[in-house]
Amino acid sequence: MTDSSHSYLGYCFPRVETSISSASNLSSLLLRGSPNMAGVMRLLVILEEDSRIKLELPNGIPSSVDEVIHETTNFCGLTNEIRLQYKDADFGTWVNLTSTSELKDLATLKVINVVPSVTLFLEPVEYSVDKANFQSQDDSSMSSSACSGDTLPVSSPSSDTDRKEQWPKVFLIPTFSHSTETQLRDGNAEYQRSQVRLTPSSKMLSNILETLADKVYSYKSYPSDADFSEVAEALTQTHPCLKEPGSFNHSYGWKQRLKTKMYKYRTYLKSHSSSSDELTVNTVKRKLPTDAHPAKNIKKPRRTESNHYPSLPFNETPESMEQGRVALLSEVKKRNNVQTIRQKMARTFAFRRQEIVDKKTSLHEMIERWPALFEVQEDTDTTTKREIALKCLILNMGESVENLIKEFLVSEKDEAGQILQRETIAIFVIRAQAATEDIGIILEGLEVVNNLASVANAVAILLGFLYALNLEYPETLKLTFEYIQKVFMELDPKGMATKVKQLLVQVSYTSKFSSHGK
Repeated sequence: MTDSSHSYLGYCFPRVETSISSASNLSSLLLRGSPNMAGVMRLLVILEEDSRIKLELPNGIPSSVDEVIHETTNFCGLTNEIRLQYKDADFGTWVNLTSTSELKDLATLKVINVVPSVTLFLEPVEYSVDKANFQSQDDSSMSSSACSGDTLPVSSPSSDTDRKEQWPKVFLIPTFSHSTETQLRDGNAEYQRSQVRLTPSSKMLSNILETLADKVYSYKSYPSDADFSEVAEALTQTHPCLKEPGSFNHSYGWKQRLKTKMYKYRTYLKSHSSSSDELTVNTVKRKLPTDAHPAKNIKKPRRTESNHYPSLPFNETPESMEQGRVALLSEVKKRNNVQTIRQKMARTFAFRRQEIVDKKTSLHEMIERWPALFEVQEDTDTTTKREIALKCLILNMGESVENLIKEFLVSEKDEAGQILQRETIAIFVIRAQAATEDIGIILEGLEVVNNLASVANAVAILLGFLYALNLEYPETLKLTFEYIQKVFMELDPKGMATKVKQLLVQVSYTSKFSSHGK
């Protein structure tokens, strides 16, 4: 049959031409009538690139787009505002859905999350200092930063690296993307039924590691091996479908992946101009020629400092901070000027910290440049109970009390001065029979503070100096200071030395036994 005869038949017998068309074309023709008369409608809903859901509408296509959005939101469990797109046959691309007449059975819809509009109001903010949080080691108010694997860190008014929180006692796994959370939920349910583990796709794996790295960075830039272990174990405990066969704790592989991701995460941040000084200080171009190697002389916290190397306050430069330091020298000479000194010390905290870490400034120079750092407000705690407890702690750690506390009589003052000049770190006590005449702190042979209220007060202030001046714990008292840090202060309690852990267990058991005996 020729083309002309085919055309003639189509003209004379239009029903014949319709009957010989495909079944899909026929169903499509029928569906162009009333949408709600078509019976069950099946739609493929694309939530993300690798997440699709089949949606069945028993009453056919709703009469309005809002109803379609409502059905999609309820069925898929979406909580945010969305709009829908469909694949347009004419243009071969995704087009916003404005009418339900564009839909038919087996159509595909794509979910687009609507970002709410935000109005930003900028108001002047005064820099203030909380008296209760300010101590001799110049603590200052901090604001945490937030960043993700796809966005750069955003500078806060004070600093883009200041952190408010220490590493948590229990690491809580953050929420992942909707697609990842859906797969994990289904995977956990399947694991409970059949012990079958989930094999994450590359995109899912990337989302998990990026989210975890971002959360870890909010606490620490350079987490320890124990920190990585804790996060990996928390992940497999929260989502058992991710447990790894053959691993002694089911999470060793996750730990290694997270280590690699954290390294790449820091590298990514350092490569952008908005990255924090805490990271850029370790770039090769910021190092001395003798240390020009990525892995050499890395500046990171000695203990568990949240703000080891904070950035300068917003709109401040080293030059303006130096002017603030010079102004402080005048303020120190004034009477009844404690509040002003505290505010200026808090304001220059980051500048002072960078100077100490970068230049390793000597104690002599620190006393000359920052005299307010060594001014301590008196404490009214004069009890001897804490002093006795501290001495007992030192003895329990197998260390010598004399390595920390040097006691002299008033008549031995001259001899004491000669002895203390040879001490690197010490607390001296001058007694006059039963009374205490003076208590002070020695650093590198220099008397940095005196007239303290008690030995316990002196130990607390000494800890502040060790942080403020970035000093190591004395080797002969390493266990004592570790116990104070990890047990008393609850800072980085992981990885305790055996003696520290044994004493903690013993004290905990004794306390529990005593409470039950009452």
